[in-house]
Amino acid sequence: MFNDQSCSFVAVSGSSNLTIPRAKFIVGDCVYWFRVPSQDFGAVVDCCYGTEGSVQALGWHYLIQLDPHSPSFAHCKSDWGFEADLAILDSENDENALESDSD
Repeated sequence: MFNDQSCSFVAVSGSSNLTIPRAKFIVGDCVYWFRVPSQDFGAVVDCCYGTEGSVQALGWHYLIQLDPHSPSFAHCKSDWGFEADLAILDSENDENALESDSD
C-alpha cells in the first residue's frame, strides 16, 4: 500500500524498478477538474498508479464519484481523473461550483 487510504499500485511486467511517488489525494478528498470548462467535482473513492494508458501513461489516476450538484451528474455518476487535472475543492471553490449549478 502506497498511501494510507486504499490507493494501490498494480505491477506491470518490467515495472519492478519503478519508484512510486506519494499520491497527492486520498480516498474521501473532495476534488474538481480545474482544466476543463465544466469543472465537475466530487469525492475520491479509489485511486491507482498506472504505468500504461491510452492518453497519459504514467501517474496516479483517481476514481471520482461526482457530487449530485456537479454539472455532469445527470449523465455520469463517476469518472476517472489524472492527478495533474485535479485540485482540492476548498470552501471557496465549492461555493462557486454550487452557484454556477443554480444558474
